[in-house]
Amino acid sequence: MDSNLWCGWGMGNAELDGVKVFNPEGKSIGGFIALPERCANLAFGRRKRNRLLTTASHSLYSLYMNTRGAKNA
Repeated sequence: MDSNLWCGWGMGNAELDGVKVFNPEGKSIGGFIALPERCANLAFGRRKRNRLLTTASHSLYSLYMNTRGAKNA
């Protein structure tokens, strides 16, 4: 939704591991969702596509969001 790009971010540094969001112009927006370990991948799930699911080095995380992921074509 909104053509933003959600990226798993993993630098091996507690201050840099998590999820970043970029607008269509490539600028970082919306701050940063910190995780306690490297984020390997992410996807939006559930029926409303409003739950952010992330896989990390040793764990899975989920967070309900006020936005929705892209709808399947």
